[in-house]
Amino acid sequence: MKRTTALPLLSAGCLVLAGVTAQAQSFSIDDNPFVSAGGFGLGAEDEFGLTGGPGLAPSPLLPFTIGGDGSMISPMIGGVEHTPGPLYIDAFSTNYLTTANPDNPTLKLNFSVDRITGGAPGSASLAEATVGQQPGDIYTTTASFIHPGFFAGTLGPGPFVGPLASAGGGGSNVLTIDESAFGLMTAAGIIPPGAPGGPVTTGSHDNVDAYDARPVIATPFGGVYGTGSYYAVNPDAAAAMGASPADLFFTPAGSPVGGIPYAPAGSLGLDSVGPGRDSIDALLMFDGGDAEGSSVEPGADYALFSLAPGSATLGAFGLSPADIFYTDFTGAFGVYVFDTDLGLLPGAPGFPFQTESNVDALSVVPEPGSMALLALGSALIARRRGDE
Repeated sequence: MKRTTALPLLSAGCLVLAGVTAQAQSFSIDDNPFVSAGGFGLGAEDEFGLTGGPGLAPSPLLPFTIGGDGSMISPMIGGVEHTPGPLYIDAFSTNYLTTANPDNPTLKLNFSVDRITGGAPGSASLAEATVGQQPGDIYTTTASFIHPGFFAGTLGPGPFVGPLASAGGGGSNVLTIDESAFGLMTAAGIIPPGAPGGPVTTGSHDNVDAYDARPVIATPFGGVYGTGSYYAVNPDAAAAMGASPADLFFTPAGSPVGGIPYAPAGSLGLDSVGPGRDSIDALLMFDGGDAEGSSVEPGADYALFSLAPGSATLGAFGLSPADIFYTDFTGAFGVYVFDTDLGLLPGAPGFPFQTESNVDALSVVPEPGSMALLALGSALIARRRGDE
């Protein structure tokens, strides 16, 4: 049976900016802490429950989704849902190593932020935060960045190798999809961009905490994706699974269920401070190996990701939950772009972390005028292997 949802979705083709419709997208919303099961997480702003609460989760529309915070939803295709595992989705990505465009060796990023993140002066995220609308929106970077495929096989020993050549150029962000196009809620209801969304309090605002530029496909067996997909779970769910919130799991193309172990935290250079101490909060996956999703192939597969506030690696290396990191699964990671490259403010690092910006969803967009996503991985890997 097709998965549907009672979300108060708007009509197809409504809004948005930059010629992007919300139909060809999918997302998950945050967060229903496992309080009855002894859970400790307090939503995207405090996944490890370190601040003592109260948290700002859950998203008010969560009870109206079939899979809850374990689903990816395509709102404009009948609210079709994909539920790859039984527990909370904290980060999600389909495989973007599907096309090659050597003439455009750069990309821009789509991302979302949490309920306490604003932005730098002049950024769309700050404008939306000023009226209490930012956590359900999708933003696009104004800057373009070197395609991550160029860094595959170059990191060297980890766990942390420092900034990559793509980081540090600066930039801002523009509003690409307003939360109203997804039918998501503020404290003032579903409202247009720029309207007052009301104060952010516990359960007042929907927060997009996983996002993909591809839509879920409806089948008689539930929502699926046409390519392999990858996800991480939050610390509560990871503890229940006996896993790390920095481990990655895989769902095969065309399958409604997943949960196949794909990459352990250590292959990304994470959990070096201790097991289960890091949480992957946003993910953009490029599976360039010979067999999609069978197991991670270091140096051929690569990914971009962010870490949740409270992740021990952030404190150990003075990093931000709004920095975007790169790994080629060789046991190391580097800074792909800094928070300031996204038009976000770094805040004061360390604990407590309520002053820090937090990216909690990530995807990729094409350069203007390009008809294909700029996934160069196949060509880059072939070129690198030819040089060996």
